[in-house]
Amino acid sequence: MYNRLLHIATLSCSILLCLCVFVGCRTIQDLRNFARCQFRIQNVSNISLAGINLDNLKNPSDINVVDGARIAGALASGNLPLALQLNIDARNPNNDRAAMQRMDWIAALKGTQIAEGALNDRIEIPPNNGVASFPLPVQSNLNEIFKGKNQREILGMSFDIADSERKPKDLSLRVRPSINIGGVNLRYPGYIDVGKNF
Repeated sequence: MYNRLLHIATLSCSILLCLCVFVGCRTIQDLRNFARCQFRIQNVSNISLAGINLDNLKNPSDINVVDGARIAGALASGNLPLALQLNIDARNPNNDRAAMQRMDWIAALKGTQIAEGALNDRIEIPPNNGVASFPLPVQSNLNEIFKGKNQREILGMSFDIADSERKPKDLSLRVRPSINIGGVNLRYPGYIDVGKNF
């Protein structure tokens, strides 16, 4: 009886171990495939500076007097919040699905890092040039980042984030996907540049 129980326990552990190895290998393959995917910033939306929506404005001279005073007050207070949403497309050229559970990111404006963060949502991209889209919210205090710049310079940079078609202009993004296996985050070795086109 003891030998039979020992045999069943050994067999169960072997099956569990094989299952864990299979799942782990599949997860690593998902990450490897994700790293081969192509990324683009489809568009930039919901751009606001000090709570003022800039989406429908073309240049700094379109800001009215009241909003201009509000921006000046925010700049003087040392807190000039910028908020926007990057809408990202990812295309999978692989023959198998690509997946990740976390994506670290770094956003820069005119080559200067303005924000960094992590997207903690699982993203799966179907194979054979399948495309998945996901939003990436970005927030930053431009007063801290661009110390010494005046209101006109900061406003100019804010309007250089996207062009009139809401495509990124002077804004850049780098991403680093990762997968969680057994409670351990496996990160892609480096950051991937995200362009405007695939």
